[in-house]
Amino acid sequence: MKTQTTPDIFNMEYTTELLNKLQIDWLYKAFPHPKLILDFEDAFDLILHQKINNPVDVVHYITYKKGIHPLPSAKFFYKAVLKNPVIDSLEKLDIAYKIYLVSENIQHTIENMISLVFRYIHNSTFKTFIDKAFENNKEINPFWSDRHIDELLGYYFEKREFIPYHGELELPLKCSLIQNNINLFQEGKEMNHCIYDYWEDVLKKKYFVISMRYPERVTFLIDQDPYMKWFRIQSAHRYNNQRPSNNSIAIMAEYIKKEENQNFLLVNYNHSSKEFELPEFPDIPF
Repeated sequence: MKTQTTPDIFNMEYTTELLNKLQIDWLYKAFPHPKLILDFEDAFDLILHQKINNPVDVVHYITYKKGIHPLPSAKFFYKAVLKNPVIDSLEKLDIAYKIYLVSENIQHTIENMISLVFRYIHNSTFKTFIDKAFENNKEINPFWSDRHIDELLGYYFEKREFIPYHGELELPLKCSLIQNNINLFQEGKEMNHCIYDYWEDVLKKKYFVISMRYPERVTFLIDQDPYMKWFRIQSAHRYNNQRPSNNSIAIMAEYIKKEENQNFLLVNYNHSSKEFELPEFPDIPF
């Protein structure tokens, strides 16, 4: 029987008791969420064998594991970021590191990291701005206003990338198939969600994005079922990723399952502009 080598860090009472017995109680005293540290590969063994025995060394360790250059002040980063109970997941920690890496003014950024992390989570325009800076290895000012960021992204998206499709997709009134990067970005900005993250896959025709404006505002992501091979609604989101009504989903599902629409999606799925002969399509049980 395999023995458990790491603590049940989802149970804080158990974790506290175990870390006390192992004489590494400094870990839960130093960090409000020791799970963040123990989630890093080999971290628990290094702490257990006292090769890491203080929070500053922990910061150096996880910085190294993430392939980040040494922080200007690991102690400052620990106090301003990792010691803050708001940073309660690896996702938020990754966001903090991403913002840190693209920032011009590191000191000011670390001082205000918590508010910047929340801005990234709740503001799709700011998220796109940070992601683009990160992808292109650019230093930016994360404190610019939304208006200024809009202008900068406008320059970035000045080159419109259009996706050619064969045929037409029959959709309900007030619904449209998004066919370029600018409209996809605007969709994410208007709906305050991260649909633009899918742009590269939309460009490669692995996904199709439909914007609905009636009976409510919804963004639909369409993909191919990997087993049954017909096309389906992969996700549907209202503003701020809220779930749309069953009625809106049912309306779109009725159109997506139409044979002519399934054929349109099949012809265009994951392909260039070349036409090819349609294969026989399976029955769709919905």
